[in-house]
Amino acid sequence: MGEPTPTTTSTTQNPFIFPSGDVSIKVTYLNAPIIGLVSSSALKLASPVWAKFLFPPWTPQSSSPKPVEMIDCLEDDGMALFVLLNIAHLRFRMVPERLGYRELLGVAILCDQYDCAELVRPWLGTWMCLEESQCLEVGQEQWLFIAWVFGREDTFSRLSFALVRSLQVDSAGKAVNRSDQKMANPMPLRIIENILAVRRSTITSLLQVPYDCLTQFEAARNSTICNVSYQEDTIDEHDPRKECDAITYGSLTLGLARLGLFPRKDADEISISISELASSIQALVIMRLPLFNRYGYRELIHENCGFPDLTNKIETTLANIPSPVLESHTAHMRAANSGK
Repeated sequence: MGEPTPTTTSTTQNPFIFPSGDVSIKVTYLNAPIIGLVSSSALKLASPVWAKFLFPPWTPQSSSPKPVEMIDCLEDDGMALFVLLNIAHLRFRMVPERLGYRELLGVAILCDQYDCAELVRPWLGTWMCLEESQCLEVGQEQWLFIAWVFGREDTFSRLSFALVRSLQVDSAGKAVNRSDQKMANPMPLRIIENILAVRRSTITSLLQVPYDCLTQFEAARNSTICNVSYQEDTIDEHDPRKECDAITYGSLTLGLARLGLFPRKDADEISISISELASSIQALVIMRLPLFNRYGYRELIHENCGFPDLTNKIETTLANIPSPVLESHTAHMRAANSGK
């Protein structure tokens, strides 16, 4: 079967018929192709891309050029297109006061495609009034694209940092959210790739914290990491410092093994998110020499054993995650805000 033929219906049935329309337009409305009627003058002012569609620059120019007879927008989101056309034709009463995430994304896609973000700027304040909370919801990662199109630098940066910490990777190394959903397109160029690059470098730094602890023990051949002072004449064949090291090293390696992090892993082998990895490492129970020895006597306090600063080092690593936002992203958003 061939493609369905677009049909023209009455104005009451076909909302894509606009006053002073002089150019036919093929659109998809309610999952069916229809033919509307739009004003070439209105579209020419609204979008430089539409202007080229209507008045192709490769056709012979005249003092009073005529537009093409029809433009094809069948592949566009019909409802998002309807929003833009209503604004372009000054039918402001038909413009919705609120847009859901999917509707807003559809409008952003067409604004980018037709280079007409300025057209909708007066409505962004109400359409995006909940962006601060909605942009962090699982499954709404394309707020990155929405923010990029409309120049929302704070939202773009905030969500980018959040995704660095929350994204996981599947068996193919592709980014997935907490619901195992892959990142959908469109996305700003190179943002997901850069988020994954920052994720990888941060995971390397996080793993280095407990692995550096292991290295200290492995490098201490004839000495101990435990540095509690004992009088030599009080130490029998059971040196408590060696016992403390054995307890600490053993509990650390066992804890890492239970997390799947020992034997040592490379960042590319870690599929869980940075947040989950950091929490797991911070939750490690690293033991040290008990308060009382085998003879029931109180031992010196081993408060500096067992790497008590491990949690702080993890927090420091998380606090110093570099931004995944590239200069090209920032430049684009600032241009969008300046109306260029």
